[in-house]
Amino acid sequence: MRKPWSISTTVRNPERLRGFLQVLSEFEGMNFDENVQIQYQIRLIQYKLYRPMNLPEDIKREFDDPAIKKIDYKKAKKIFDLQKYKDPSMRGRQSVNPLNKLGFAIAKKSLGKIRITELGRKFLDENNDVSEILFKSLLKLQYPNPFSSDFKSRDGFDIIPFIVTLKFFYLLEKQTQIEEISKREFCLFIPTLINYKEIENQINQLLDYRRSKNKRDFEVHFVSKFFGSAKNIETKINNLFDYGDNILRFFLLTKCFTAKKSEFGQVASVKLSQDRKKEIEELLNMFEGKAISFSNLDDYIEYMTDITKPELPWEKNKNKLIEMAESIRKDISQQIESSKIAINEYSKMVLGKNLFELSEEELKKHINELRAIKSKINEAKKAHILKYNFAKLDEHIKILRNKEYWKELEPADLEQIIFELLLIIDSAEKIESNAIKDDEGNFINFAPAKKPDIEFFFKEFAGICEVTLNKTQYQWIQEGYPVLDHVAKFMNQYPNYTNFVNIFIAPKIHDNTYYNFFIALKYGFKSKKIRIIPLNFEQFTMFTKVLQSYFEKFNGLNSNLILTLCNDIFYTMENLDDHSMICSLIDNKLYSLF
Repeated sequence: MRKPWSISTTVRNPERLRGFLQVLSEFEGMNFDENVQIQYQIRLIQYKLYRPMNLPEDIKREFDDPAIKKIDYKKAKKIFDLQKYKDPSMRGRQSVNPLNKLGFAIAKKSLGKIRITELGRKFLDENNDVSEILFKSLLKLQYPNPFSSDFKSRDGFDIIPFIVTLKFFYLLEKQTQIEEISKREFCLFIPTLINYKEIENQINQLLDYRRSKNKRDFEVHFVSKFFGSAKNIETKINNLFDYGDNILRFFLLTKCFTAKKSEFGQVASVKLSQDRKKEIEELLNMFEGKAISFSNLDDYIEYMTDITKPELPWEKNKNKLIEMAESIRKDISQQIESSKIAINEYSKMVLGKNLFELSEEELKKHINELRAIKSKINEAKKAHILKYNFAKLDEHIKILRNKEYWKELEPADLEQIIFELLLIIDSAEKIESNAIKDDEGNFINFAPAKKPDIEFFFKEFAGICEVTLNKTQYQWIQEGYPVLDHVAKFMNQYPNYTNFVNIFIAPKIHDNTYYNFFIALKYGFKSKKIRIIPLNFEQFTMFTKVLQSYFEKFNGLNSNLILTLCNDIFYTMENLDDHSMICSLIDNKLYSLF
């Protein structure tokens, strides 16, 4: 039966795969038989990486408590057994499937002992660039392949999905001058593109869809025709959107695609990254998108696990590397000329390197340095556009003040909104977000766990801003304690500053969070007095409006005004008898100033 292709129906967010792989590594060297498959799934439950539907109330409380990093194995097994799966071991096979697909591990009963590949070990190391790892991995993912019988040639599959999707966008732009498609269009036409020979036809389908007067009727007809049946059509359409959303998350992390966000932070449309056009053209000259033929399973496994394969057109061709570097340099020069943005001495040094004196490995490193410079210029351009853009401020405030919008937000969306609000009221020397961004500066994933979400540096003070959507009783454990740790490390990292102002933002601040921030302010944390202002969404919007009023009143903002406001809040907080008064204190202070 015809079906759409997918990357993972088990794990929606690529970042979660690290946890799945880490647990699998505990079984390395064992045979992935039915017993180990069941043990693996139980262990995922034990580490709370997989949440089954049926949870007893007593275990549910423990499962929901983030202070408990892992539950007792016997309890995890009880949860697993309560699901009454018809084929219990199948759950373990499903959970390991994306790790096998992406070449991070070899875990299959017929293939002997479990092993984590070199690519998988790189993926486990959070210091490595996840974009480079997924790029290399997705270049190899193909259907059909000797490892899996899920997508067979007799069902029409003949595709390297990543390459074919690149080609779809490339030809669409070349033939029609259409650069981007909506997320809905992506979900309809990319998962259903299952053969490299169908690219032109799929482009025509997209154009017909755009011309159609009744989009809903078109979708029903298109999806029914693809599946060969109109039965359960709503489920089939919804599944396509789930598959498309998952695929897009993986593809955006490669930085070969870039997304335009709606005013609420959701992906609205997708296009090829203009900064990677040269590489994309080289890839499309090398690959047509047809699945590679392998003599046997061993050859395919060797290909998937060899981190040097496929050898890319530019990897051992110095002239092509020089061409890529020159192309990026040209773009940087044009951006600097048009935007009049100044670059630092380090960037000038990088741009001044003699390309012909660099080795192939040095050129690869140089290209990454150039991309980083270009990304910084893009961010600086965005910051310039946003600075004191109070119309944009009001747009973001509208989102934060409307609870209906909150459930649509994802962590990276929230980080971007808060970051942009800080840029709008900017009087800082530097504001940086640690979120994963594409080459154009768009947020594609939230900041890594070991780094603050946002760092800012003013003339008189420095600090961090941490944001979360968590408003439950576990807010303190999941978000609050790590924030204290981040602040303490930040203060040690920048000893030249004598004043620190830190902000914690959430839809609602839980009582436990107020209490612990209050204690850290009065009595210290790790021998340091930690100053954090906890602001709910409404208070943060008021905070930005107060700073806007300062700007209008004093014809500009300076860091001393901001520091005075924050110091006043900290002083009053520290002299409270009880943490329960913090929320009303901040309310009164902000409303009195606005």
